[in-house]
Amino acid sequence: MGFFYQVAIFFYGLILRLASFFNPKAKLWVSGRKDWRMQYAEKLRGIERPIWLHSASLGEFEQGRPVLEALRKRFPKAPIVLTFFSPSGFEIRKEWDGADVVLYLPLDTQKNAVDFIKLLNPRVAIFVKYEFWMNLLGVLKGKAIPTVLVSGIFRSSHVFLKPYGGWFRSKMQAFSHAFMQNEESCVLASEIGVSAELSGDTRFDRVLDIASHSFSVEIVKTFKGESVCIVAGSSWGPEEKALLSFAKENPSVKVVIVPHEIGEGHLQQIEASYGKMISRFSEVNKGKTESSQVLLVDQMGLLSRIFREADIALIGGGFGAGIHNTLEAAVYGVPVVFGPNYKKFIEAKGLIANGGAVSVQEPHKLINVLEALVNDDVQRKEMGAKAKAYVAERSGATLQVVSYLVENELV
Repeated sequence: MGFFYQVAIFFYGLILRLASFFNPKAKLWVSGRKDWRMQYAEKLRGIERPIWLHSASLGEFEQGRPVLEALRKRFPKAPIVLTFFSPSGFEIRKEWDGADVVLYLPLDTQKNAVDFIKLLNPRVAIFVKYEFWMNLLGVLKGKAIPTVLVSGIFRSSHVFLKPYGGWFRSKMQAFSHAFMQNEESCVLASEIGVSAELSGDTRFDRVLDIASHSFSVEIVKTFKGESVCIVAGSSWGPEEKALLSFAKENPSVKVVIVPHEIGEGHLQQIEASYGKMISRFSEVNKGKTESSQVLLVDQMGLLSRIFREADIALIGGGFGAGIHNTLEAAVYGVPVVFGPNYKKFIEAKGLIANGGAVSVQEPHKLINVLEALVNDDVQRKEMGAKAKAYVAERSGATLQVVSYLVENELV
């Protein structure tokens, strides 16, 4: 199996290099890793035995962030290195001041893995959720570098849990300890010889921390006024199309659209569809948005704060590959609505079970669900209260992880 993995990694890198000639994201992925050995040797100069956290992209970073912030507060002089695999995480957080150095993770070839760990020489390696790179894990295991998984999820579909996955299992045993989101993952970890404990998800701590700070996005607050406001977070085409029909039928309701894709082409497409109903966030001044019914947010990094102004949250991705973060809205006591593709998301299932969220099977049915919530203040507030309670009851994973790292002298 190891041979097939090496071949797959080779072709994965080749495909990305070819795609970089016409795909902007692939171009960033490739250019960010150009001459990485020379770049990283310079950037890591003076960084000795750092705490290293790796996240695939922005969402996983938000899960690992509470751990790094807690460690930084407790050990202010300890060096921290943060790595990303995806440009969508790196480009947004490359200047994040919670880490001493932010880097792209090199492609997981055997040579890259050996060279990268030699350059980095981490005191401890922390991986988030299910970002598993086998050559890298193999090097960490060979060098006996403590390796910890945070907010992990194991599924029976993972190749290292299959009968033929022996080579992958041997690499996964690099994990010294794993903090898991559910009991099933703990059981699966024990089956392959990985020490694990149930911790829940550190994202609960992250969103609770964000909500505890007093702030507002003034443009959105002014835009909303006294109206009921729907915030569509990380929206895709199906949600944006359904909201157009909804807005036309419900002119008194304010709508804020925060698209997943904020490329200029897509933003112009949305504007063309909505016409005079819509204003762009970057082009309006505070106090001058009341005439628009729809506000199009064309800046990254604002969504978790914008949800504070929401009365209803529509989470994108549920009619495609999978929903985006529901907790950023739920923490404010906002009822959450999303499409049918949420089964892989523990928190989404939990929110539905406790009455704080509802899933809609088809995009055109969103209109009826949203109208029902708009017109029923009691139901809307009850759902929101249940969503908020669900989040509040699940804090504490960060303290659990940090306590383990400290007690075992890994930091």
